[in-house]
Amino acid sequence: MARRPKRSLRPAFVVVAALAGAACGPLEGTFLDPSPDKDNPDEDRCCTSVNPPMPEPVPPPAPKFGPTISQADPPPALGAATLVTEGNLAIGSDPDRDRVVIVDVPQKSVKTVALTKGDEPGRIALDGLNRAHVVLRGAGSIASINLQTGTVIERRAVCAAPRGITFANAKLFVACAGGELVSLPVSGGASTLVTKLDRDLRDIVPAGAGPETTELFISRMRSAEVLVVGVDGKLVSRRQPPTKPRMNQPPKSSPREPGVAWRMVKTAQGVRLLHQAANPGEIDLQKPAAYASIDPCGGPVVGTTSTFTTTTSEIGPLLGDAVVPVDLAVSPDGSRYAVIAAGNAHIEELSQVQASQPGIPNESCMVQLSSQRIGLNARFPNMDPPGEHVAAAFQSNDTLLVLSREPAALHVRGGTEEQPTWTTISLGGASKRDTGHAILHSNTGFGIACASCHPEGGEDGRTWSFADGLRRTQSLRGTLDGTGPYHWRGDIPDLTSLTKGAFSERMGGPQLAADQVAALAKWLVKIPALPASPPNDSEAAARGKTLFESSTTKCATCHSGNRFTDNVSYDVGTGETLQVPSLVGLAFRAPYMHDGCAKTLLDRFDAKCGGGDKHGTTSQLTTEEKLDLAAYLESL
Repeated sequence: MARRPKRSLRPAFVVVAALAGAACGPLEGTFLDPSPDKDNPDEDRCCTSVNPPMPEPVPPPAPKFGPTISQADPPPALGAATLVTEGNLAIGSDPDRDRVVIVDVPQKSVKTVALTKGDEPGRIALDGLNRAHVVLRGAGSIASINLQTGTVIERRAVCAAPRGITFANAKLFVACAGGELVSLPVSGGASTLVTKLDRDLRDIVPAGAGPETTELFISRMRSAEVLVVGVDGKLVSRRQPPTKPRMNQPPKSSPREPGVAWRMVKTAQGVRLLHQAANPGEIDLQKPAAYASIDPCGGPVVGTTSTFTTTTSEIGPLLGDAVVPVDLAVSPDGSRYAVIAAGNAHIEELSQVQASQPGIPNESCMVQLSSQRIGLNARFPNMDPPGEHVAAAFQSNDTLLVLSREPAALHVRGGTEEQPTWTTISLGGASKRDTGHAILHSNTGFGIACASCHPEGGEDGRTWSFADGLRRTQSLRGTLDGTGPYHWRGDIPDLTSLTKGAFSERMGGPQLAADQVAALAKWLVKIPALPASPPNDSEAAARGKTLFESSTTKCATCHSGNRFTDNVSYDVGTGETLQVPSLVGLAFRAPYMHDGCAKTLLDRFDAKCGGGDKHGTTSQLTTEEKLDLAAYLESL
């Protein structure tokens, strides 16, 4: 495969930072500059004055996808798999195979709990009574499992798109992507709606340290916002990860903007949130590899963590090599944490399992469990366990466990910090290896993956600044099949061109073979749309449908068919000729319009944002009619 031009390669001091001392983690040898910055004393800066001279650049690593395979039943996008521990047991959800595995770690024995096809098990809550309660993302339910027998006790419906689950105050609480917070009796019985919050809820944990609590932390995925909500459903506060200048940058450098919260876990003091941080600067698409960067922390998207208590928040270091950081585990005493960088699964030189170095002040860096990076010699072999990793957890004795999706296995870490060893317990099951799935999630070699901006096949909710204007990330969920040409301008004729332009050109990845592109396209068009929640007011949604389809508003003239688009480009009063976007899953895609000017669907009716009567004839609608129309659109 072709390598990138030399001008776009990372400097060797970045890839051999374990020897040289780099600008940011997760690299051994990173440290803070003890001398204060007179202009910005609070900014974390690395010791540039003691870094050795920069060697000649070396080629970045490139992903290798092996023989091209497409599954008849495609695996779901990464983000659901979860691993929890209780005593000697490790309990893992396997969304690829619709099952839950229960492993007695010392005995290396495995119980497999088979679920229904399409259940897509995700987050797990333990109730301390030898039961695990598992979110079934694809079924809108939870399953309660007896850990001793490995059998399903009960399945209970909760909401259209359940995501997070926790046990508190002798109840189960479930957070749903549609915004619902529901509670269930832990020992059985129907769910009850506690409240309706903003959409895109993800993880949920109790705020208290013990079994009783008055408040819950709930994360929102795309915004990385953390909601503090009373167990009675009342919103207490909204919290956002702090922003701060890039390490080793001038004080006036742009702060990173938080987004895409992959995982939130409980700590002794509060919660730790694993999320991405985006560079708000302008991207020049005329430059080669515009989304790539020679600096692992200099690209559009970088991973990081933030910690929250009910009153404080603090952001951690940028994690330059934690591409597609799907999971986070925190040690029992809170002194260590591990991140699963699933985007590195197909680059053998990079580590997927990355853990904080104990004893480093202020957690100023992350180090790979493997010290090896490109350029290091054979004394530092790759020390990751084998496989594609998706989840991690610590046991009570501080042993780190890692769950792999392909091949399905549980890995138990031993040895020392410098020389870790792994014991692998096979979980069995058919292979779910899929080339299209691999390409979407893979680091291109430049610290970015398609899934960095399209988490779980959706979109990051960001409006990016390009040299030729603002563009909101478009969703891939249920919107690609039969909707070409692609991109806002409709200037990309097919998925082959889309893949080449994004993965190989703008993201700096290797050229993909024709069969690899075909596999990616086959997987992408099968990403399902998120199921919409029932409307709060079904009568309002029905009135909105009538308005949408009326010859007066003319909404359905362009937003037609089962994808709600005619695939044609128009100037609807925005000053640009843009393709009619699909409206499938619209409720989950705020902000709206190509430049994100509409924070809500009602804002879209503002002529300054939505284009006035060139964009459907809506100026005559009353506020109540606009609300009805919005209610219908949110049901699509």
